Amino acid sequence: MFKQKLILGSANFSSGYGIKKSKGLNIDKINSIYDILKKNKINFVDSAFSYPGAEKKIGKSSLNKLKIYTKIPKINYKRDSNPRAWIKNIVEKSLERTNQKSFSGIYFHNANDLLNYKGKFFYDALNILKNRGIVKKIGVSVYSPMELENVMKKFPIDIVQIPLNVFDRRFLNNNYLQKIKRKGIEIHARSIFLQGILLKNWSTVPKYFNRWSKLFKKWDEWNEKNNQKKINTCLNFVKSIKYLDKIVFGISNLDQLKEIIKFNNMNRIKLPKKIFSNDKNLLDPRLWQKN
Repeated sequence: MFKQKLILGSANFSSGYGIKKSKGLNIDKINSIYDILKKNKINFVDSAFSYPGAEKKIGKSSLNKLKIYTKIPKINYKRDSNPRAWIKNIVEKSLERTNQKSFSGIYFHNANDLLNYKGKFFYDALNILKNRGIVKKIGVSVYSPMELENVMKKFPIDIVQIPLNVFDRRFLNNNYLQKIKRKGIEIHARSIFLQGILLKNWSTVPKYFNRWSKLFKKWDEWNEKNNQKKINTCLNFVKSIKYLDKIVFGISNLDQLKEIIKFNNMNRIKLPKKIFSNDKNLLDPRLWQKN
């Protein structure tokens, strides 16, 4: 079932997330979200230490009854010289914020932290917590196949979180997802709406994206021609992909959540075959503020 793969992303619970700087969601709305998730047997939430407001809202709301995946922040190797103490401190703070006793999985938020010559010490420190049952799976959140390839050469990770959407199909090349699965790695897809940009009409997309106007206009025209809502096209795209174990989705309001729930009962719809890009300046949100 598609719904059983879904994980609620919590990044935009806090204000300041995304290129349009969301205002965040209050506890009452988050509790309403929980009620819908519970009714539809969606049992997971994705968060990060770098989203302190989101973690605190999870802990203070009914979402703390669900299973949680989180991420440790970027490591400052000069300041954070004691890996075991640093990892323990970060994880304990996240557990306290989210009101949890353990996590379903913890990702390294920055893949380069593992590739640093001290990365092994931080991985080993997290592995100690795994052996104690405080975290069930260790993984990494990546932005490109090359990042993941470099990590897999050095570490036996359990899970990986990858960007995957209609515009960003880099991980679908050369049967790459199948190769990951052969290594016994669980695959979680994120950014399925490209931080909500794929759901907007071209006329409302921020000026930063003007250089890809042809692509966005094609996207608008394709959905209009096929009489499809963009949210359904995006969902059907990830639903059609083999080897995905979990799919992280973000929402701005309850209506979007209801659309996603309703989609699960829809028949398969058409997909655009030639609307995509390999330009990292479009696909990597970390670069949006720098250009």
